[in-house]
Amino acid sequence: MHAGQRLLASLIESYRTLNYAKRLSLWQILWQTDQRFAYACMKDNLDYAATSGFLEALGYEAENMVRTAQTRDHKEAVRAFVEKRRPSFNGNSV
Repeated sequence: MHAGQRLLASLIESYRTLNYAKRLSLWQILWQTDQRFAYACMKDNLDYAATSGFLEALGYEAENMVRTAQTRDHKEAVRAFVEKRRPSFNGNSV
């Protein structure tokens, strides 16, 4: 197993070992930012990585990154970063 595979396995195991209350707290915070689409893709990436090979998981994640980068909220996040301000998300996934 090379370094990238070990890192991915570590991330998956870390998520799996969170108790229910911590998982719920994490998802509540993510939901409150109204980034449902992006976080749904992140969870989907973790689920896919747990049952596939390393290269397949990277390809799957890359596809989801392209999908999320095309949202209005992503464009707002980039603008906010460049302008050094807090982003104002609207939950726009298109």
